[in-house]
Amino acid sequence: MANSLAATLQALGAVAASGSGSSVDIGTLRRAARVSVDVLALSGTNPSLAVKVETSADEVNWRTVYAFASITTASRVSALIGDLSRYVRVAYTLGGTGGPSVTWSSSIEAHVLYCEPSHVTKYALPEHSIAAKTIEERLEACLAASDEADGFIASAYEMPLVAWTTDVTMHCAYLAGAVLFGARGADLNGPDALVFHNRDMALKWFDRLANGRVKPPGIVDSTPETFEGGAVVESSPRRGW
Repeated sequence: MANSLAATLQALGAVAASGSGSSVDIGTLRRAARVSVDVLALSGTNPSLAVKVETSADEVNWRTVYAFASITTASRVSALIGDLSRYVRVAYTLGGTGGPSVTWSSSIEAHVLYCEPSHVTKYALPEHSIAAKTIEERLEACLAASDEADGFIASAYEMPLVAWTTDVTMHCAYLAGAVLFGARGADLNGPDALVFHNRDMALKWFDRLANGRVKPPGIVDSTPETFEGGAVVESSPRRGW
């Protein structure tokens, strides 16, 4: 996870009214995140906590991307969520009577994905073959594939990447497709064999990338491009005497 970001969405403490947590800037490249909600204690009559994950491009217009089931006991829940914009926050609603109070916190770990679920069905698998897979399962496969790709990319580029090319996305989608098929079971002697052939081809492509034999011109890494001053000393090559 070369470019993950961990942050607090709601600091640990007791709340006695509905509200929203802090807005967290996850950047424009991190499009998925694992959001966790930790409830330590509830008091009052029939207390409950409903938490929604909201995202925004401008911190003005917010949209809900995920809603946790109402929490009524001390517990921890989490979910991997996609389709995120630059800013993320949690909004919460307190339920119950008799002056309900909930002690809780929420955290986020945001990730860059080189491919997203839509890319998997565009490049690697037909939709009907993974129709039973939830969006979270598809995101998990994309995250696993992106982590695997990072191992190769980091050998050739200064991480994290600032931009990457369609071929990176396509080969990452091949890896994610194999993750999804491996989890559901596959017939390696039948049509499923193509999925794992594409995975093997993707791994070979990433290996060539890592060793400099493939150099997509659209990949931009974190290598500084500007000279910020200071003396530069150049000398002639050694003459050998």
